[in-house]
Amino acid sequence: MRRWLVVFGLAVAVGQHVGVGFSSLGDVGHTGTRWADWIDLLVPYVVVGSAVLALASAGTDRLGWALFVVSAVAYSQGHGVHLAANSVDNAVGGHVAHLWDEDVSHWIWYLGLAGMAFVLTRAAPRLVMPVWAWGVVVLFGFTWFDNTVEGGVPGLGIVGAVALGSYALRRRVLPVSAAYGFALVLLVVWGVWHGGFPQFSQLGWI
Repeated sequence: MRRWLVVFGLAVAVGQHVGVGFSSLGDVGHTGTRWADWIDLLVPYVVVGSAVLALASAGTDRLGWALFVVSAVAYSQGHGVHLAANSVDNAVGGHVAHLWDEDVSHWIWYLGLAGMAFVLTRAAPRLVMPVWAWGVVVLFGFTWFDNTVEGGVPGLGIVGAVALGSYALRRRVLPVSAAYGFALVLLVVWGVWHGGFPQFSQLGWI
């Protein structure tokens, strides 16, 4: 399971930043879409696929699989809604595209991700990670922090970090508790530093 958890963590850390990371590739001909949008189509397959393999390696009960299916569907739906609405918003703008992009999709998307993390933690044995894999823990925690801040759902970020981090700590799944603990520290520092939770784009950082 450890190997597939590493792949899952990397898939989330890289995949959740495709829009920014590949923005420099520009547009696809005269379609009005960006190369980053097309690359982003692959993200749910890699994230959910690696999570399935991690869960299958650990083994779980029917309830675990049922919760995983619901979470994976929510993650994929939220990602898909975000991708489509963001692509439309980049091309033509409009308040409807903004609503689906910023206000609706992020809740579904990140709740789905949190659900998958919960199921994986529930199924995992007591788990530690080799030193070389701690970079993945840091990247995953940072991703939860910056996605919930830039996604406009810092409340979900804080509650999710506390809930999942404490649950993982109780189950002795150290990599998950460390990742969400790191995310929580970053969220608290960000909120105190700015007296709120401005998005990175609002500050002109991205």
